[in-house]
Amino acid sequence: MDLSRTLLLRSLAVLALSGLTVALCLLTSPPNESSHAGVRLLLPDQVGLWSGQTEPSSEAEKKILPPDTQIVRKRYQNFTGEAILASIVLAGAEKRSIHRPEICLPGQGWTIKASDIVPIPLADAGPDLKATRLTITRPIRLKDGTEVTLRAYLLYWYVGDGVTTPLHWRRIWLTSWDRVVHHRNHRWAYVYVLAPITEGLVPGGKNPEQTLDMLRQFIAGALPTFQDPPR
Repeated sequence: MDLSRTLLLRSLAVLALSGLTVALCLLTSPPNESSHAGVRLLLPDQVGLWSGQTEPSSEAEKKILPPDTQIVRKRYQNFTGEAILASIVLAGAEKRSIHRPEICLPGQGWTIKASDIVPIPLADAGPDLKATRLTITRPIRLKDGTEVTLRAYLLYWYVGDGVTTPLHWRRIWLTSWDRVVHHRNHRWAYVYVLAPITEGLVPGGKNPEQTLDMLRQFIAGALPTFQDPPR
């Protein structure tokens, strides 16, 4: 097949696809103006042995995010002094409220070392929640002046109208698909929890496996307060 014929066929294919897209848009009714949020903007005061205190949004968040973005955040501690930071970010009318944490973490001094998907078993014996786990590090200075590298795990997932996903690309795909096919306009939120890996920093500190297990138990205990189980 010569080059001109190949280019012609490609052009016709593009035109056909464009026409199909326009037809779908014309034949489908517009989506609902707003959608039911998949989360309740509420973090519990107590999760097992963890007690939470409300934390304000940072000045950077207030400057960057649209004013109708809603955020709740709490710092939890147990009787041993271990800490977990939990946050829910709910989009307003502007969709740029929701972004991948990978985008803003470097600006907060964190370096992302690894990313994978981990299952979170839930207490109701239903399907596991899937979360993206980021392994992150940043330098810190101890009280004696020694500089060390702090490691931490950040687990996050997105919540829409009746759906959850740990993947940014799938959230984008669901937004487009459900808008055209199901006339559903998702109001997305994302939830994250963060805990340091304290092994080598404090006596009896937790190693990576113990830290992940701690976060899994915390999420399973806190989830019913703000989110329905995944379906």
